[in-house]
Amino acid sequence: MREIKFRAQALYGHGEWVFGHLSRKWDNWFITDDDGTATLIDIDSAGQFTGLKDRNDQDIYENDLVTHEEDGETWGASQVVFENGMFCFNGDYPNYLALYEDLEVIGTIQETPHLLNGFKD
Repeated sequence: MREIKFRAQALYGHGEWVFGHLSRKWDNWFITDDDGTATLIDIDSAGQFTGLKDRNDQDIYENDLVTHEEDGETWGASQVVFENGMFCFNGDYPNYLALYEDLEVIGTIQETPHLLNGFKD
């Protein structure tokens, strides 16, 4: 069973990434870490852990930008999204993310959108 956890940018400070459990209180969203520290977040930056790791052993989250290899060819950046109950590349439903080989996280849609080369939906 995969671990259920989220990542988002802190709303205050320098936009650091925080990891943990997602919760809402009234109109505010929080990530609470394993120590119980709750951080107010920018909900638009929130992404759920896919349960997968890339070739560098880095966790892959929703809204990550990922390259992959297919039939020996390296493909450019694609955004990881959750669509119709599964994690896949944006515009690539129904091809489940785990079907791809040699995934590598190269950024996030929030910090490095230019890596999509204008192909974001």
